[in-house]
Parts: sequence; C-alpha cells; structure tokens
Amino acid sequence: MERAVGEIPKISSWRKGASTRLGLYRIALQSSRRKVFDDYLEDYLATIGIPVAFKRPDFLAQGDLALITEGDVDQLDLAALSERGVNLILTSSAVERLADAGAGNLGSSLLGLDKRHPLRARVTDGLAFVEKGRGHARGHRIPQGFPVGPLVNLEEGDALLYVYDGTGNWPVLTRKRTKSTIYLTGFTKYVPYLVSAFPEIVRQYLRDIVGVHTGVWIESIGSTLTDLVFLLEGNRATLMNLRNYSQRFRLNVRGKCRNRREDR
Repeated sequence: MERAVGEIPKISSWRKGASTRLGLYRIALQSSRRKVFDDYLEDYLATIGIPVAFKRPDFLAQGDLALITEGDVDQLDLAALSERGVNLILTSSAVERLADAGAGNLGSSLLGLDKRHPLRARVTDGLAFVEKGRGHARGHRIPQGFPVGPLVNLEEGDALLYVYDGTGNWPVLTRKRTKSTIYLTGFTKYVPYLVSAFPEIVRQYLRDIVGVHTGVWIESIGSTLTDLVFLLEGNRATLMNLRNYSQRFRLNVRGKCRNRREDR
C-alpha cells in the first residue's frame, strides 16, 4: 500500500494528459460479445500513425470521430450518435454484422446500404486498390492478391476507394453524410494485412479521414509507413518511430491547430 500511494502523483499526471488526448475515439465500453476480427484493432491502428483516444459514449460530442467495432453494434444506438453529430467509422466486421441483419431502416437511412441486397460478398481476392481511376498494388517481393471484404451494395453515399479483383471494381471505403459523416470500411477485417501487406493508399486514407476531424495528420512520402506511433494531446503532437531506421513523412496541420507550441 505504501508503494502504491507513492505512485498516485504520477497516475494523476497521466490521467490529466490522457483527458486532453485527441484522435480517433475508441468507445470506452466493455462488450459482452467476443471480438473475432476487431481484437487489438486499436493497437494495429496506432502502429500505422493514427492517433487513438478513448471516450465514454455519453461524452462523445459533435464533430468527434468514433470507431465502431463488431462489439459495439448491439450496445450502441448508432442513429442517436449520428443525430448528435458524432461522426462514425465502422470496421469491416461491424459492417458485415449490420448487413447480415438486413439493411432495414438503420442500414438504408444511416449507412446507405441497398435495402434488398446489402451484402455483395463477404470476401474477395483483391489484386489492386483503385482511387480516382488509378490502381495501387502491393510492392516488390510480395505475393499477388490479398483478402478484402465485405463488399456491400450501396443505395446512397460516395465510394472513396475501390478494390479490383479481376472481375470489376468494388467499393471498399464509402462515405455517407447525414447529420454526421458515416464511413464504412471493407479492408479492416484482416488486420495484419492492413499494417504490412496492403499498399500505402489504404493506410493513408485512414490517416486522412482522422486528420479531417483532428486537424493534424501524417502523410507518407514514397514507401510504406508503419510502426510510427502518433499521439495528440491538446496542441502537442508526439511521434515515436518504432523501427531501427529512419522513415520519411509529412506532418500536416490545419485549422485551429496551427496555433501550436513546438517542444523539441
């Protein structure tokens, strides 16, 4: 007990810093459902340069961006969060669970899924990601093909990123604007591929989406950018390179965050 009491000042200091942390908000909610695909997803996202923070559902505010996983679908009122102006990004497994349940009012009005056939396929063997007509494949010495899914049929919304599987281009990142912005992903189900196997365009899209809502984000220069931890606390950005060699990237800042202090 004496040793624990001595740590109280340190814990208080840590909690004060954590309370001002910004980023993609993982909802602080214990799920009774086992996470089959989204387990440790926060760790994977953090290693590709996405700042991750935590908030209770009732503390989420207008303009926040919250990550919705497969365990959150049954426990959160997504429509109510959107009504409050909370932006949502749904993991692939969360999208698949909602599509399996049938589009209904939630799927069609909130997510923009086709009412009759919301789910096109659970997985496809992707050959390249396509953005604005330009293809992005994996690099040298990496076997061709990678699993992507689910593929959904959209009734409303914008397709931002497609995957080409040899038969056609299918949307794997979509955006629908209502009272908030809802993003559906089709490439977070097989998380190790997200970190090391997908081309850089996939990771950069996620960084850009989070950056729209935080005002600060990193952008890769040339090669794959992973194992770079990025924390945002107030006006302070902390970056930690976990690799034993240098990595090149841009730090983009816009909006209110331009009035920042730099600690070197």
